[in-house]
Amino acid sequence: MRKESIECIYELAKKDKSIVFIGSDLGAGTLDKYQRELPHQFLMEGISEAHIVSMAAGLALTGSKVFIHTIAPFFVRRALEQIILDIGAENLDVCILCSGGGLVYGPLGHSHTMVDDFAILSTTPNLKLFAPSDAREMVHILQSVSKNHGPSYIRMGKGNESTVQRDLSTPLIRSEVKNKNIVITTGIMLQRCIAIQTTLKNFDILHLAQISPLDKESIVHHLRDKENIIVIEEHMRIGGLYSRVLDILNRSELTQRKIESISLGDQYIYQYGKQEQLHEILKIDEESLLHRIKECIK
Repeated sequence: MRKESIECIYELAKKDKSIVFIGSDLGAGTLDKYQRELPHQFLMEGISEAHIVSMAAGLALTGSKVFIHTIAPFFVRRALEQIILDIGAENLDVCILCSGGGLVYGPLGHSHTMVDDFAILSTTPNLKLFAPSDAREMVHILQSVSKNHGPSYIRMGKGNESTVQRDLSTPLIRSEVKNKNIVITTGIMLQRCIAIQTTLKNFDILHLAQISPLDKESIVHHLRDKENIIVIEEHMRIGGLYSRVLDILNRSELTQRKIESISLGDQYIYQYGKQEQLHEILKIDEESLLHRIKECIK
């Protein structure tokens, strides 16, 4: 996703001189073309996350629409104060674009994994939270962010995710049969749920690329005729998509629905390993999800 996102911002910046991109530590040569062709719109500031966030806020105050990028935990944890005060509270046009969401950087350990970003950022004023499933949806979100006002945070996956050919204007993916079960998911979990749906056909999928704020009316509409609701996410159970959906159900007439959480759990994750290996350990790989969905709707 990162490659496509940077290329998308480059194309947007060529058409709009107010767009500025600030990178942290993207590797030598990553922005050579952009710095050569648009030298005043692409910057590389090194490993100085708090400085980058405040710098983005200053540029936004002068009328720029700023996109900033680095690995997720380095913005979310190191620069949280600046995100809240400089960007969120001031409602500025800054997009925080983060790679390595979830367990992407599992081989580097828990200093590099970002399994609680939605929880940590949940009280940041005015901040919209996104988790696209693939590069196509990522570009769709970036184009929307470039036209709208206010701060946003986008969690990117590992990259090279399979593209889901679907209508991006609707979050619902129906199964082949009418049923009372629905899986709600976000980010890269969508591909796994679609793969499972080809085998286990008695559930619909509601994919929410925007985590916050959620559209309460739309969610209530999609869940009204469902009895079993399963929320699947690559995030800790508390503070992510499950918490937000549960809150909507509790504030609506749908309080009697059965809702289950399939997530990274409640315990801090100390294990090292590739993303796929950690998914197996934590039971959110495709085989485990198939078994757990069957159990939930049995």
